[in-house]
Amino acid sequence: SEIHAITRHFCFVAAGLAPRSSRPDRPILFRPFSSRDAHIMLQLKRTAEVASVYPQMKIVLDSALSAGKGARDPKQCPALLRLKGFDGEGKYSQAAPPQLAKEVSDVVISSVVEPAVERSVERIKAFKASSTITALRQQAAQLCNDSDEEAGKIVRALLHKPTMKAREGGDVDIQQVLDRIKLELSNRQR
Repeated sequence: SEIHAITRHFCFVAAGLAPRSSRPDRPILFRPFSSRDAHIMLQLKRTAEVASVYPQMKIVLDSALSAGKGARDPKQCPALLRLKGFDGEGKYSQAAPPQLAKEVSDVVISSVVEPAVERSVERIKAFKASSTITALRQQAAQLCNDSDEEAGKIVRALLHKPTMKAREGGDVDIQQVLDRIKLELSNRQR
C-alpha cells in the first residue's frame, strides 16, 4: 500500500539504509556508528515535534525514529556489535568490509526496520478506524441500560469482532452490527 511504502522509506532513511537519490549508482554504506549518518535522526525528531497536529504523519515519523534508534543500538540488535570500530569517517578510520556491512544491514532490516514499518501501518489503520469505532460504540451504548451489567457484557462481546475488523482496516456495516445487538438483547429479555 501507499502508506506502507512511505513509512518504509522514512524508516530506511532514519536507519541509514536508504539509497541516495543523488547517487543511485553507488552502493548503500551502512554505518550505524557514524555521526555523519546519525544527523538525520535529529532532523526527524524536530520534524516529528512540529508534526503533532498531523497525527498520521506523526505516527510515520515516530516509527522512523524508532527504526533509526534501533538500527544504531546493539542492545536492540546485537548483530551491530560486529560493526563496532568500523565507522569509516576519518582519514585513518577503516570502513567495514562490504559483505559484513551487508549481512548486518540485512539483520537490521528484518529485526528492526520491518517491524517498525508494520507497527506504523497498524497504528495508522487503527487511527483511521477510530471514528467508525467511536460511532459504533456510542450507538451500541444507547441500546442498553447502563445499570444492566449483563446487557453491557453482551454488547461488548458483540462489538469485539467488528472493532478488531475496523482496526485492521476492514469495512464494518455499523447498522448490521447494531441490528445484531438489538436482536441478541431482545432474545435475552424473552
